[in-house]
This record gives sequence, structure tokens and C-alpha cells, in this order.
Amino acid sequence: MTNEISEHITIKRSNLYHFEPSALGTGYVESLTSYLGRLANAHLVSIRRLGIKYLNLELKSCQCTLNGNRSITPDLVTRTETETMVSGLSRLTMLPMMHILAQQDLFKKIRVWCPLCYQEWANTKRPIYDPLLWSLNVVSHCPVHKQPLNYMCPNPDCHKQIRKYGLPGICPYCEQWLGVASSVYSNDINDNRNDEWVSWVNENCMGLLEGSSQIDKDWAFDNKLRVCLNDVLPDELEMFAFARKLGIHPTRMSQFCNGHDRPSLEILLKISFNLRISLEQMFLSKKKGDSNRRRRSGTAYGPVEIQQKLLDILKADKDIPSTIEQLAKRVGCARSTLRKYVPNANQLLDEARKKTDSEYLKKTANRPVNLSKSEIHKTLLLELESKEPKCLAEIARNLGRHPTTLKGHFPELCKQIVNRYREQHLEKKEQLIKGHPLEKHQSLQKKFGTASRKLKISKETMEYELLSTLKKPSPIPLEHIAQSLEISSNNLRNHFPDISKQIVTRYKTYIVQQRQLNLEKLRSQLEHHLESNEAPLPLEKIASIYNVNPRHYYKHFPEKAHRISHLYLEYRKESSSQDHLLLKTIKH
Repeated sequence: MTNEISEHITIKRSNLYHFEPSALGTGYVESLTSYLGRLANAHLVSIRRLGIKYLNLELKSCQCTLNGNRSITPDLVTRTETETMVSGLSRLTMLPMMHILAQQDLFKKIRVWCPLCYQEWANTKRPIYDPLLWSLNVVSHCPVHKQPLNYMCPNPDCHKQIRKYGLPGICPYCEQWLGVASSVYSNDINDNRNDEWVSWVNENCMGLLEGSSQIDKDWAFDNKLRVCLNDVLPDELEMFAFARKLGIHPTRMSQFCNGHDRPSLEILLKISFNLRISLEQMFLSKKKGDSNRRRRSGTAYGPVEIQQKLLDILKADKDIPSTIEQLAKRVGCARSTLRKYVPNANQLLDEARKKTDSEYLKKTANRPVNLSKSEIHKTLLLELESKEPKCLAEIARNLGRHPTTLKGHFPELCKQIVNRYREQHLEKKEQLIKGHPLEKHQSLQKKFGTASRKLKISKETMEYELLSTLKKPSPIPLEHIAQSLEISSNNLRNHFPDISKQIVTRYKTYIVQQRQLNLEKLRSQLEHHLESNEAPLPLEKIASIYNVNPRHYYKHFPEKAHRISHLYLEYRKESSSQDHLLLKTIKH
């Protein structure tokens, strides 16, 4: 009987050694690169050879690819589980957090380790491995020994940064043991980081790795940070201020909350550190209806609470908000949220202000109430036939309506009112500005403000300024005239080509004459010093006397400039020889 049963039983065997990863289910869980390094060492092959021969994958010793959430990682985990018959290897990577975290800047580009941990594990005969925690870019200290992680081989002959991932605890270049006893270990690294931040990073990263299997993917994907941030920062203004405090653009923060982008682990830790909410509370086993979320006292969340707080604010006799934005801020929600749950919020605010605000009563005392459409139509016709036209905004203000409302119901009438007012207003300005010089135009600009800047300067004013410039004794460039009129010089050339050409040619001839006069002055200065019987002076001294650059002399009058320099050198030689003879006679 037993022989018959044994014939039908098939025993499955793994192609690779079946051994469990170290510290699975804890914050110090082994990384996939460390597991593959130990597995390859057990089979006496390299990681690359292990992937080609047993896993049918070309593995590169790159931590970002193997431990991350790239496209190769799920396939690698599945094949490794099949060949070793060990389940749960996805928890050796960041795959459970792929819908929460961005891949960018997640891992270090070099291998780091704690030599004290290596030595303790070796002394207690425990497996030597590299925890996934060490490979994270935000982790810089060992959470057990509170020491910075090493990244250089201690061998003075090697002393390299380790980038290959082979057997844990051994340098792949010089094969030296990387562990050090605590009595011998001395760290020369100056640590200036905040201890509170370092401990917060280590605790939260370990908690996230420990509970990676408990992450609810649907809740985390749909809500991201929105639930936690809305509970703690319900107001949009507070949300934007919080984002700027962290050095994050508010638009990017809203993308994180809406699920359009994934934050990096460093940004998540900054948010949790400032809000004092751990990553476990954010992402581990939290549903939409949980009541354990942190709340701020005195902040409205649901429609009933918003309505109740709104009524409490409006019932008060003092400090009633003047706008709907201020009211929403007092309630503690966004303006869109207030209008969603309380559609008549504007009407309630208007009624509350009528009871308490005296200035608001004065503004609305003469405002007509409940005018029919026919009455508004008659009022617009009367305004259109009146002698003094009014602007549409003033008419709408008197009727207690918005100009857009009037345009929607009476588009043709409103268009006629606007055109009539605009024509008369522009005619008055043109009559005042027409024919006046620039000084009066500038005074009218001050009088009318920015509205007169939109009005073009009349041609008469341009012509007046151009002709007055021609009558002045000293020529002025055309660009200066255009700048004083606050227009382009091309406008003057297009409207008055002949006069503009006269001004330009006059100014050019003036410039040429001035240059000739300046050259004559330079020539006379040099000739005066050449003909004088006094001791010769250097050319630099002559230039400093007349406040002229010496290069001008060499450029325009090179012969005379060199003649002066030559005379000065001869004078210096003669004076030095005479001094020498005088000294000789004195000695004798």
C-alpha cells in the first residue's frame, strides 16, 4: 500500500538553495542584493553568473535596479521565489511602496555598512547581511549604534568606495573583512546633523519596512496624502504656507494630494516630521472611514459642522467678515467647500452685515430692491436718452446689479450705452489735448491718470514739438523728442518724414562740427607745447592738464605726439648727463 502511494507522490525540489532571508518582517529586513550575494556565494558563482545560469536574467550589480521598483524587479523576485521556493521576497525590495514613493533619489549609488553590526553578528554567529534600510538615500546613521554608516574600505592599500554588490561583510576589491569591534572602532566623520531628524528618519523608515505587507494599496493610491493633510491643514492657504516652509512648490504639493504625482521618500519624511505624524499612521492599515486620524480642535470637517460654525459666526454682533473669502477662512475651509455645503452663504452674509454694519447700510440704502426686468429696461432707455451719458458700471451700481448681468439680459442696450459714453469721453480728451504743446499734454496726463496713456498723441502736438525743436539753437536728436512724447521715433518718421529728416541731418552736422572743433583744440594744445621754450613735459602730463585721454593724441596726431615724447626723452638724457658731470666735479 505504501509503495502504491509513494508512486503517486511527486516531491518538488528547488534549483537553488532554500534558505530564508534574514530579519524578514522587521525594520532591519535584508535587501534583495544582499540575499542574492549570499545565494551566489553559496553556489560559488557571481551575482551576474547566478542571474544568467539560473534566473535567465542579466543582472548588473546596481542597487537602484535590484532593490527598487523598476520594471526588472517584479520579474527578478518571481523567478528567485520559483528557483528557491521561498515566498515573500518582494518585501526585500521597495515593491510594496511602488504606489506611494517615487523612484528618483531613493537609493544610494554606493554601498554603505555599519562595521559594529557586522562584528556583532559575526561574534554571535548570525548571518552577515546588508539591511535594506542601509541602502536608502535618506538613512545616514545606524539606528542601533547611532554611528554614521561607512562607505570606504578600511584597508589603507584599497581605500575605495564599494560600488559592487557581492558577499556582505567582505570588500569585493581586496577581500578584507569590513567589521570592526566597538573597542577598536573610531569614527573620524564630523556629524553635524540634527539628532532628532536622524532618529525620526530611522524610526519611520524601519516602521515602513516592517509593515510593508500591511499597506492598503487601494487606499494609498486613491488618497495619497490628501486625507492626512486635509485633517491637519484643512485650509488651502495653510496648505500652501506649509508647502513653502518645506521648500516644495504648492502646485507640486497639490499634485501629491490628488494622486497625479508621487513624492520622494525625503519629502514624505519632511511632511511627517513637521506634522508629527509617522509614516505608519499615514499608510499602514488606514481606511477612509478611520476615526483615529489626528484632528485639530475647533476645525470644521463635515457639512453639519461647517453650517453650525457658519451660523455661530454670523450670529455674533461683532467682527462679522466683510467678504466670503474672510468668512471661509474664519470657518476653516476653502471658499469652494463653503459654497458646496452652504449654497446661500453670500445671502446669509449679506443679511448679517445689514443688521450690524452701518457703513454697509449707507452703501445699500439707495439701492433699488426687486426691480423687474421691464423696469430695468426702462431705466436703461432713459439713461441712453439722457444728456450726460454715464458709464455702465455706475448705472449697474445704481440698479443694484452687476454689469455682466445687464449685458446678459440687455446686450444691445448695454453696447449702445458703452459706445456713447466712450465716444463722448474721448472727444473731451481730444479737445483738451489737441494743439497743445508737450507741457500741457503732460499736465493733462497727470490729471486724467492712466486713462490718457491709452489715447494717442495728436499729430498737431507732434508737429508742434518737431518745429519748436528746429527753431532751438542747439540741435536735439530725434530719439530724445520721441522719448519726451512717450512714443517711438518711427511714429515721428512715418507721420512727418521731411521734418524728421531735417532734425536728423541737423543733429549729424552738429556732431561733425563738434568733432572738428575738438580736434582743432587738440592740435593747438600739442603745437603750443612744441613751440614753447620751457622744459618739455611728458605727453601724459599734458593730457592730464587738459583732461584728455593720451590715446586721443596718438590716434589723431601721431607725429606730433611722438615728437613730444622724443623731446622729453632727450631732455631727460641731457639732464641726467649734466647731473653726472656735476657729481664728478664735486668729488674732485
